[in-house]
Amino acid sequence: MEVDAVRRRALAVVRKNFPKVNEVLDGKLQWSNQQIKLFQICLDKIAPDIKVSHATHEHYHTEVSELTHEQLMEIASRTEPVDADYTEIEATTIDPSMADATSDILK
Repeated sequence: MEVDAVRRRALAVVRKNFPKVNEVLDGKLQWSNQQIKLFQICLDKIAPDIKVSHATHEHYHTEVSELTHEQLMEIASRTEPVDADYTEIEATTIDPSMADATSDILK
């Protein structure tokens, strides 16, 4: 609760003095270093630093074979359906002996 009160007071100071900021920037009013620092502190209490809150994106390429199953599923969930012509094929029955042979190879 006390943190909210501090933020409200800081907001009141910023609101009251914000019009003066334009005068300072235009050179019509001069603030001391202490005034500037206090205004900056109040502003930081009510608004996050843009440099910190701005997300940065790193771009890198990874071979598909190096991605985990979870990463692949996350990528697949973000993709749009593809409008393309396709031909459905009928499912074929699997020869049980081939399935056993494939299982043996994968072991």
